[in-house]
Amino acid sequence: MSLFNFAGVSTLKGTIKPRFANNMMRVKTLEKNGHTGISLIQLPNAMSKLEAVEYLIEIGFAGEDTATQDAFTSAHAKLLPKAPKAAPAAVVEEEPAY
Repeated sequence: MSLFNFAGVSTLKGTIKPRFANNMMRVKTLEKNGHTGISLIQLPNAMSKLEAVEYLIEIGFAGEDTATQDAFTSAHAKLLPKAPKAAPAAVVEEEPAY
């Protein structure tokens, strides 16, 4: 599992997405690739993507920006562990009534 020291958001082609990095040099890369609205903060400790998104939601990083809130909500849903598939139900044959 990868751990990150910085997290935040950026906008590319009108789409806001959470971003994760291990240093602030990531901002330069995002800018070079056409991202705007780049906002990264240093996390209190190294975190997984799921932990970072939960932290950003908890501290209200998005503020009143509903598009950013939606981006975090969507990312959170995608990052949650998938539930294991349930085993098929056992077939129980009924005994004939006498």
